[in-house]
Amino acid sequence: MKRSNALAAAWFAVVSLPILAQQPPPQEQAQPQMPPGHPPKQALLATEGVMTSANITRGAADVHHLDDAAKVARFKEAACANFPDVPDFDGEWKLVLAQAQPTVDRFDKLRTSNPAQ
Repeated sequence: MKRSNALAAAWFAVVSLPILAQQPPPQEQAQPQMPPGHPPKQALLATEGVMTSANITRGAADVHHLDDAAKVARFKEAACANFPDVPDFDGEWKLVLAQAQPTVDRFDKLRTSNPAQ
């Protein structure tokens, strides 16, 4: 009985393969149109990369006490080279550094109020 089931499954696979091969591939869904003036997707992804890089830099400088300005400058230059699609790299970089200040202040307060933690 098991052999007949295997033969039936093999026969079904052989018969259905040409049918499946003749079917056209499913069409990709159309991308929604962005409103006028909205930046392209590449620019948005690059901006996200700049924001992440600036957060890493801020964490390295303020939380982990990386005081080497040359290393920070090299990292910023590398990020700028990696994300050329950002319309205002320096503006995004400065914005993220400013937005991270409250978090850095909380870490400093925790460090001074309870150094054991």
